Amino acid sequence: IGNKEGRYQVNIGDRWLNADGSIEINSLDGRTAMPADLTPGKEVELPLSITAPRDAGEYIVEVDMVHEGVTWFYERGATPLRLRMRVEP
Repeated sequence: IGNKEGRYQVNIGDRWLNADGSIEINSLDGRTAMPADLTPGKEVELPLSITAPRDAGEYIVEVDMVHEGVTWFYERGATPLRLRMRVEP
């Protein structure tokens, strides 16, 4: 579950990337905490509120699990959900 400051907690989060995925725009957008530890084979549905970048353009929003203060799961080999998004003025 993490410490009292939320460090080491496992959450679902999103990060925004430029259109080709080469530059991170924002990795501190939405987060939703896991309600409890999950045992192997268990599932949980989590809501996630995201906020689009202010500048119009093409982006990728990536949804992944994050071990706060440690690493995003994609950095350890997991495959995040990637969605192409168009932000309009």
